Amino acid sequence: TNQGTGPDRKVAVKLHLPEELEYVDAVGPSNGNLDKRVVTFDGVDQLAPGQTLTWNIRAKATKDGDVRTTAELGSEYLGSPVTTTEPTRLVK
Repeated sequence: TNQGTGPDRKVAVKLHLPEELEYVDAVGPSNGNLDKRVVTFDGVDQLAPGQTLTWNIRAKATKDGDVRTTAELGSEYLGSPVTTTEPTRLVK
């Protein structure tokens, strides 16, 4: 969500999948491409103030375990990417 008062540009997302997750597919406002264990979504030209974008990735567990999935959000305004890590308990 763009919480600012002006538009942001070139909004892009990357997701780093742990070894225990197998990529199935991805949908969202831009195309997703898998390269090794990283899903990269094409940048969105503009995100208006108050507008929200959502990307969804489906993956399946290949084995049990505690994993960490890292996402990166980048944009023209941010300059350098913002990262977040999601801990998950996988059960195959």
